[in-house]
Amino acid sequence: TKYNNVFAFIGTCLVSKGGNTIVSSALSLNKNSNSYFEIIGTYDEQLENKTDNIHFATKKGIFLEKNDYQTFVKNITYACLPYPKDSYKYTASGSLLDAIAFLKPIIYIGNDYFDCIFKDAGDVGYRCENEEDFIKQVLFLDETPDLQRYEKQVLNLQKLRETLSIKQIETDFKNILVTKLL
Repeated sequence: TKYNNVFAFIGTCLVSKGGNTIVSSALSLNKNSNSYFEIIGTYDEQLENKTDNIHFATKKGIFLEKNDYQTFVKNITYACLPYPKDSYKYTASGSLLDAIAFLKPIIYIGNDYFDCIFKDAGDVGYRCENEEDFIKQVLFLDETPDLQRYEKQVLNLQKLRETLSIKQIETDFKNILVTKLL
């Protein structure tokens, strides 16, 4: 069977990080859907056995080897980051950076950190206001894939990845120093 979309939570999938939103989204998929959810990382036990529309890349509590993790992420369509709005005020998200590194458009619930990163990046995915909006977006993408928009999102992610590269940050930092010292 060819799947339309592989929606994936990358990283540790906890209820506190929106794990229940992943379950609700998977349960909302049409029975005839060719899409499914993948959890790529360890996860809360209570997320298991809720629906056949969620595949687990590993067993509970077992971390994937780096190569296995990368292979799973390369094969997804969308990175799903349904973190609560008040999360990531003072910390970075490795899952977000992995989605950018692997050029995977992102479906996320808006928060200050993600909004700041995406502010100048253009269309790199889908910003949702809340869990209900997140589920609606997943269902829409399942039923109405937009390949042209997806390709544009990937190009924008490629530009964003270049902007966030160590080489570019080094160049930007040197330019700041030169400007301030002159």
